[in-house]
Amino acid sequence: NKMLSSTIESAQRKVESRNFSIRKNVLQFDDVMNKQREIIYSQRDKVLNGENLKESIMGMLEDKDYRKCIEMVASKADRFIAVRPDSYRSLDPGVTAKIASEKCSCVSVADSPSKAAREALETCGKDEVIVACGSLYMIGEVKETVLGHTTVSA
Repeated sequence: NKMLSSTIESAQRKVESRNFSIRKNVLQFDDVMNKQREIIYSQRDKVLNGENLKESIMGMLEDKDYRKCIEMVASKADRFIAVRPDSYRSLDPGVTAKIASEKCSCVSVADSPSKAAREALETCGKDEVIVACGSLYMIGEVKETVLGHTTVSA
């Protein structure tokens, strides 16, 4: 009996310790979610009061890896054409071009993906590579211009 009671008590302590750790983690996650909720509600209130959050949002985007991606592509390119596809979520091509110009000496901005593709075709040699980075829609528009196709395969 004593041995069985001791084993049960030991198992119960282990289970309670594990449950305590789980509750502690849940509380930590709950704290993070509460902080995020406060920020989102604060931003929502600002928008509802007519404030423009564009600078704040663009500041958040500055922290993302897109800068590294642009730098990597631009560092390998002889020519870099920045473009904004028809999407409110896309980066300002001026910002993209500025980042690219740090790594590539020949940078320009085009009004649309198809214009960028035409510019690339006019300025690139026959054996040069054209790389389109962005949304599937934008890449499809570039492909359609370059290949003259109306279909896109991913």
